[in-house]
Amino acid sequence: MINAPRVNTTFPADAWLHIADITSGDHDLRTVSGGGKFAAQRVRLHNATGGALTAVLIPEQRGDGTTSQPVLVPANRDYDVLVPIKKIVASGSGALSADVYWWFANSVEINL
Repeated sequence: MINAPRVNTTFPADAWLHIADITSGDHDLRTVSGGGKFAAQRVRLHNATGGALTAVLIPEQRGDGTTSQPVLVPANRDYDVLVPIKKIVASGSGALSADVYWWFANSVEINL
């Protein structure tokens, strides 16, 4: 797999995916149809419950790294992850949803 292009995420995204329940199964974001075959550049986690919930994400790394990163999402809040994420793991706590975004390098300015 190729590394995700570094982009300005304030521009409209080229591709988008909504995942209603991230704990329903592992989601390899590099294999999503229309997602660019690379890690998503932005993952927005949604917590609509009354308690804090944890998502487990695997960021893009050199080689085929599998180091996971837990992310705590406060109650009734959204949390934006602005590093390339290649996989959402079906673990963590509770029913978090996610909006996942991709930008293609030829459609936006690259951040330097």
